[in-house]
Amino acid sequence: MEVQEVECRRRLKMTKSRETVNEAELEIFFQAAEKDLRNNKMLECSWKYNFDFEKDEPLGGRYDWVKLNP
Repeated sequence: MEVQEVECRRRLKMTKSRETVNEAELEIFFQAAEKDLRNNKMLECSWKYNFDFEKDEPLGGRYDWVKLNP
């Protein structure tokens, strides 16, 4: 029984060490996810307000945009 328990713990430890992700990989993953969220939100707002926020210009649609000088 002891030998099986030791073997089981050894396998569990090996499995956990292989599943560990380093900090750089996590950062890359979350940067990509945040970029996708920003792009989706920008597209959603662009459609809703008929405005291209990247080019800072109005799109054709239901709103008539007038540029104001501050």
